[in-house]
Amino acid sequence: MKLIVYTLVFIAFSLQHIWAVAESNTEQLRDGYSLQVSQNESGQTRQLYYKEKLLGESQNYSISPSGEYVAFQNASGGKLFLYRVSDDALQLLAEESTGTVKSYDWNETLEIVRINFDNNQEAQNFAIE
Repeated sequence: MKLIVYTLVFIAFSLQHIWAVAESNTEQLRDGYSLQVSQNESGQTRQLYYKEKLLGESQNYSISPSGEYVAFQNASGGKLFLYRVSDDALQLLAEESTGTVKSYDWNETLEIVRINFDNNQEAQNFAIE
């Protein structure tokens, strides 16, 4: 009888552990970028990668037309980042939460990315070099 009870407890514990493990899916974007989306009991995370390098947890992102840059807003705190392929640099563009990004406008000739926000906040230009 004890063996049956222990076996049932073990099975219940094992099933609970399996359900708690995160499910993840990796979406190949372009130019070596990918987005890994994981779902677990705490919610969803979206991690942005360049090849094998984790850039950060991304709420939203935009890859430049050339693929040499990616700008993204992290999920916790809303900070803005820029990653440059040429020197493998991750640059903090804005430390304070600036509101949710609506869109990114790239001008690689002028070496800027213009970031537009959902709220009534004025768009901001950031240097990409």
